[in-house]
This record gives sequence, C-alpha cells and structure tokens, in this order.
Amino acid sequence: MRKAINFTVLFTGVVLLTGCGYHRPQAVLTPPTEGQDQTIKDVLVRIKPLRDFECSYYFDNRLVSRGIQPIQLFVQNDTDRYYVLDGKDITLDMLGKRDVGAVLYKNVIGRSIVWLTGTIAFFWKLFLPILIIDTLFCLQANKEISNDIASICINPKQKLVIAPRSRMHKVLFVPTDSYYHHVTIVLKEQDKEDAELTFRF
Repeated sequence: MRKAINFTVLFTGVVLLTGCGYHRPQAVLTPPTEGQDQTIKDVLVRIKPLRDFECSYYFDNRLVSRGIQPIQLFVQNDTDRYYVLDGKDITLDMLGKRDVGAVLYKNVIGRSIVWLTGTIAFFWKLFLPILIIDTLFCLQANKEISNDIASICINPKQKLVIAPRSRMHKVLFVPTDSYYHHVTIVLKEQDKEDAELTFRF
C-alpha cells in the first residue's frame, strides 16, 4: 500500500512538472534588442519574428512548426502626439486571440481519456487522483493562457492608442504560409487621419 501511495505522489509530480508545461507569454513583452527597426519623426518601430526555440520558451509550444509565426512589435513614441495603430493598417494576415489560443490550449479531453483508461484498466486508486489533479491543472493553465494571449495579441480589427512619451509592446500572430518577411505598419495621428507615419520592413 505504501509503495502505491509513493508511486502516486511521484507520478503526480511528474504530471504537474511536465504534463501542463509552464508558459511565459508575458516575458515576450521584454523589448527586443535585435530585429529590424525604423525611426520616423521621433517614433521608433521595431519588429522581431520569433524563432521556434524562442516560441518553446515563451509559449511552451513550437508555434512556427505548427503554422503560426509570432512577431514582436515594439513602438516608442517620443513625441507629444497621440498615434493610433489599427490592425487593418498592418499588411499581414493576422490571427486573433481565439485562433492562437486554440493551438496553445492543453488538450484536457485527450489527457482525461488516457488517465480514465488507466483508472478503469489498471489501478483506480493510483490513476483517479492523477486524472482529477491533471484535469484541474490543465483547466487552470488554459485559463491563464487565454488571459495572457488576450493581453499581448493584436487582433486584426483592434485599434490601439499610443500616448505621447510612451511605449507599446505587443505580438502579432501570423500564419506562416502567408508571411513573406515584408511588413508595412501605418501609425495615424489621432484626430488627424491624413497625418500618418508609414514603416516598411
């Protein structure tokens, strides 16, 4: 009996440490020191596409291999003017937060089936606690992923206001098959839509 309990504790620890990997989406908002940048009229825009190993660190998922190219977008407004970044003024086919979340979410149903099979076929005292704990942690992880992606992702129809003397740092999520390493980003001065800055990379 003691061996079974010790094994349960050990196995549960393994599930918690590796089954629902820790994600660090907020860490991706550290301003990139590399990438392409351009400054126009005291407004700096920098972009940096993330590589697969960086996606593994930030999102616990090799997103590029799965068809999504994340691109860090950093804007520093050193002027006294307000600028608006509209998702439709970025020349990329962007994915929304729901599309990205669908790739990042932990597969609760699939994992539950595996543990439920173990519970029925083998030793229920061992696998039932693991099933319950694993399901709860996966649900919590998915909730955190949803909140974090919503805070860092620029949606295609979203408008963001960049205040004077401020910074903005977000992530664009683009299908890899439509990303050709050419990006145009337009910032429009608030209340003066004919006054705009065009950044081409």
